[in-house]
Amino acid sequence: MNPSIVFSKTSRGQDVITKRARGLDHSLRLALILVDGHSSVNQLKLKAMTMSNLEKNLEVLALNGLIQAKNDSWQTIKDNSHTSQIPSSTPDISKIKARLIDAAILVLGDEADRVINLLRETLDSPQALRETVSRCKKIIQLTVDEHRATELNELCQNILLKIDLSKQQL
Repeated sequence: MNPSIVFSKTSRGQDVITKRARGLDHSLRLALILVDGHSSVNQLKLKAMTMSNLEKNLEVLALNGLIQAKNDSWQTIKDNSHTSQIPSSTPDISKIKARLIDAAILVLGDEADRVINLLRETLDSPQALRETVSRCKKIIQLTVDEHRATELNELCQNILLKIDLSKQQL
């Protein structure tokens, strides 16, 4: 995550705090309270030095629409576009990667770190993404459980299908 990004609460995030809504775990609630619309991620880290998972919590809050950044590039995705051989009319690979990362967070929650890192480091090509998704499935089968590995794989395959569909329209 870009350390200079400044997040602010959305109206939904404000409601969660104001109404003391249940459903957020303690660390997510603390991260939401810290977000003030003025402090960068680095400044928030300094304020919450004891929260080791602040960045991950900010990602979860943003994905759930409780906070937002002024721009949509709150996820830092390694740029490998110089090695890409995808036609310009194919969907932007960084957006596909972001959706795959979202899927990993959705299915794996706190156990998504390794998958997220693998996806971010993957070259920007459909084939490389497919290979990484396959590799992630095997890792999740071994380290988490088979059910969630299958669920993540199915979500990712549906996302990657969009690349294939756009190629057919060329």
